[in-house]
Amino acid sequence: MAKKALCLSEQSAEEHERQLHMSTIAIAFLGTPHRGSGIASFATGVAHILKAAHKRVNTDILSLLKRDSEVLADIDSAFGIWLRKRGKLMTITCFSEEHELPGTGLVGNKHGRG
Repeated sequence: MAKKALCLSEQSAEEHERQLHMSTIAIAFLGTPHRGSGIASFATGVAHILKAAHKRVNTDILSLLKRDSEVLADIDSAFGIWLRKRGKLMTITCFSEEHELPGTGLVGNKHGRG
């Protein structure tokens, strides 16, 4: 959650915590589903199976990754405000797959702004 970390860093009262947002000049997102993913429900099902097999999994985080998640929308909005404040001091690059995965389709969000 690089977006959230940068927004929190800017708002921090602690000088050393503000260093993150002040020192960041570029971000590369690799296959990041900025607006959620259609396979989050499938991943939640797999996580429940793993949990039943006594494996440690965090199913709560998967619910945040569902498509049209309100939490992701809030983070995206706050990050957009942060970016506008930074102006041309920030470079963002997003990489995502161009070919669909068999049975799942495109995982990332090709049209996300970052």
